Amino acid sequence: MKGRHVQAGLLFVAICLLLGLGLAAYTMGGSDEADGNSVEALTNQATPIAVATPAVVEATSPDFLITDKLRANPPAWEDLGQGPNGNVFCEGAKGLLQNSSKRVLNLNVVVDESDFSSALGSVQPGQTLSFETGDVGTWNITDADSGDPLVQYQVKRCRNGEFVEDEAPADEEEQPAQVEASSMIEATCRVAIGGRRIMDGVCYFVGEPAGSFTVYDTTDGSGFSAQVDVQGGAATGSWNGERGGADASRPLGTGVRKGDCWTNSEAEICLRQE
Repeated sequence: MKGRHVQAGLLFVAICLLLGLGLAAYTMGGSDEADGNSVEALTNQATPIAVATPAVVEATSPDFLITDKLRANPPAWEDLGQGPNGNVFCEGAKGLLQNSSKRVLNLNVVVDESDFSSALGSVQPGQTLSFETGDVGTWNITDADSGDPLVQYQVKRCRNGEFVEDEAPADEEEQPAQVEASSMIEATCRVAIGGRRIMDGVCYFVGEPAGSFTVYDTTDGSGFSAQVDVQGGAATGSWNGERGGADASRPLGTGVRKGDCWTNSEAEICLRQE
C-alpha cells in the first residue's frame, strides 16, 4: 500500500514538471516574438524620410540695392567706388537699381568730378529701375532729395562681351589733337552736351579768324574739347565725344549766339575771357 502512494507521488511530480516546462517554453516564445516586433518598430522609425528637392526659381539680381541703412548713412564722396565689387558695365548696357527702402527714391546721375547732374528717375519702395548706363566714364548715382551720393559705376568699351583697354593698337588709335600749350589762352568755359555739363570753370582756348574758337579743359589734350566754327551770324558746333578723344569733330549742329554762348537744342558752348 505504501509503495502505491510513493508511485502516485512521483507521477504527480512528473506531471507538474512537464506542465512547468511547457509554460516556460510558451512564455519565452512570446517574449522573442515581442522583442522581434520591438526591433522591427525601431527599424521602421529609423528609416530616412524622403525630402523633396526645392524648385529652382530664376531671378534677376539688381546691380544696385538701395536700403534704408544706405540712405541713412551714405558713403563719403571720396569713398565711392571703393572695394573689389565695383560695378562695371559695357558701353550701351543697361543697369538695374532696386529700392528696398521704405520711402520713394528720387535719383540723379552725374559724371564723376562734374557738378552737373540730370534726373535718373523715381523708384517706389520695392520696385526696380532699369536705366541706360551712359557713355564711357565714371558715373555717380545720388539721392536727388538730399544730394547724398549712393553708388558709383564705370562704363567701359567691350569687344565680344569682354572689357577692352582704352588704348587701341597704334595703327587704329585716334590721337588727341596736339595743340601747343603756349598758344592756349586761359579763360572761363561752360560746355553742356545733351544736358550733361562737361566743362564748367577754368578752361583754355585757341582763337581762330572770324571768331571761331576751340576750348579745352586741359592743356595736354587728355580731357574734353569743343569747337565753334563761326560762319556769318551763325556757327556750327562740334566736340571730341569723350575724355582724351581726337579732334572735336563730332557734330553738334548749328547754333546761334546768346551773350558769351553759342547754343541750340542739343548743346551750349560758352567762352568768357577775363
